[in-house]
Amino acid sequence: MDDKVQVVCFPGLSQYSAEGPSACGLIAMNCVRNVLSVESEGKMGMNLLKELLRRETVSNILSICEFWKSPDHLATEEIHRTPLFDASLHLLCSAYGRSTYKKFERMIRQLDQFVKSSKSGRSCAVVITRPPEIVVCFKLFPEKGDELQDIYVVFDSHPRKLHQEGAAFVISTSPTQTAKYLAEIFPLEQNLTNTASSPTALRWQAQLLEHVSGDFFEHSGRDLHMSVDAERAMMDASCKILKLKIEHAVLNSECDSLKRENKRLNDEAEFSEIQRRELSNEESQFYPISPQTIVRDKGNKKVNNSSFLESSPGASGSGSRDAGRHSPQCPNDPRIAVIPMRSQSFDIPPELLSTQFEALKTTYATYECGVCFDEFSRDSIILMDGCSHPFCHTCARSHVKTKIGEHRYPILCPSCTSDGDGRGSASGAEALVIQLGISEEDYAIYMEMQLADFSILIHCRRCRRGAFVDREEYNETNALECPLPNCSFTWCKNCQQEVQPESDPPHSCDGTNELQHLIQRRGWRLCPGCQTPTEKNGGCNHMTCISPGCNTHFCYKCGQLVIRSAIRSEVQRALERHYGRCELFNPGEAQ
Repeated sequence: MDDKVQVVCFPGLSQYSAEGPSACGLIAMNCVRNVLSVESEGKMGMNLLKELLRRETVSNILSICEFWKSPDHLATEEIHRTPLFDASLHLLCSAYGRSTYKKFERMIRQLDQFVKSSKSGRSCAVVITRPPEIVVCFKLFPEKGDELQDIYVVFDSHPRKLHQEGAAFVISTSPTQTAKYLAEIFPLEQNLTNTASSPTALRWQAQLLEHVSGDFFEHSGRDLHMSVDAERAMMDASCKILKLKIEHAVLNSECDSLKRENKRLNDEAEFSEIQRRELSNEESQFYPISPQTIVRDKGNKKVNNSSFLESSPGASGSGSRDAGRHSPQCPNDPRIAVIPMRSQSFDIPPELLSTQFEALKTTYATYECGVCFDEFSRDSIILMDGCSHPFCHTCARSHVKTKIGEHRYPILCPSCTSDGDGRGSASGAEALVIQLGISEEDYAIYMEMQLADFSILIHCRRCRRGAFVDREEYNETNALECPLPNCSFTWCKNCQQEVQPESDPPHSCDGTNELQHLIQRRGWRLCPGCQTPTEKNGGCNHMTCISPGCNTHFCYKCGQLVIRSAIRSEVQRALERHYGRCELFNPGEAQ
């Protein structure tokens, strides 16, 4: 094994095929528990690695998905507190930092130190989390006599670029290559780091996605031998405990939210009451209108207009009456000006309310499944390639399984095909088949349908196996050779008979080439009349065809026709003419 990583993929097996799209944390912890338990039974180093690469081992690791169908993601520390993992694993330490190559390299170096300092000679693992994905990396403790002393193994339950068909073990003997691989699957996105122009409320979320955490584990040393049924019961109980914890946290959150809402409403009611009292007090403090001051002097009425608005010079009597009816002047109380300002502070424009409402809707976007019409979050739906129609995992998986059972290919988007506008052919679902999680039998049928466009299935009768070959090459050749290893059987495509490669003469189904080759090799002659092969075993060169109705006489020496007749005199004259220029007997033969 060189320094480059080696990928061992398990097609059809992933957290999506096991119907656990949000169970990557449980899978990673279950992988650590299984691997370290196998090591505690005596398998170490290369023997332990061989055990890991078995398909049954991966199936056992993914079996915990059966007990977790919730869309909620779990943290490593929450999973470790359950009885199944708390009894079998011991937490060494935890590390946090930005998702960079240097951080992953430090994690691998720290993993090396834990393995080297292990007194009992045990492997160690680090569960790496970058929300919402979780993988696990092992450093295997070498066995005496192993050529490879440094073996790093990464288990990833997510289909990725290097293993698109399912989960995989990524193996390396170099800590730098292992850290490089982890940095590639958890890259530090540049658009997340440039958050200077982002809203303040979103910066902490971007910073959270920049960081990774690593929890280091070793085997607890406890001898836990459980039957298969007991182990499944323990998995079920642990998952139920996690579900109850989540429900308890949700109830606490809802209770806190209701308490905050109740407090807010009480504060608003109290503030409204205070405001009402202030307005009532301010209205009661308005000054009354000043009455007109009337001065009576010795029977002559004189009106003092100092309390009224002064009339302009030369105003008429009617003008004086209008001035007397003018609204009175109130005192300049500064508290009166506060009243409209306070009322305006609660008048929020409708445009601002609608904008905030739309922003809240996009914050928690939901999608409507095109089949069952239920609403789901983004993590629980699948967007079809090409058309982006949303479907929940259950409906999409049911649609794919139905089309595979009907041997329909390609598998099209159900919404596009139901529209009847011809767009269904452009909305294929091929890229989602692996993520949906189908059985191995359905996956094999799908692969066969996918290959049928440009390949054809042939069956070898010697090794009794089948294989796909290129359709163009199949149509161009007449002889087929088994492409499978340890078998070089070659047979004729038309008659199914065995053929010797590069044989001379070339194979013919009716034996024509073989017969012609035999005639040329033996020096036989063909009757000029009926083309019957004739062999001379003695005597002269005069040959008479014995085929019924032929009556052909020819020369064996030159192969030419002498005569075609049954009359003896005609035959005799023709023989005399022909053998006047040809030899009736070969030299050295008895006459």
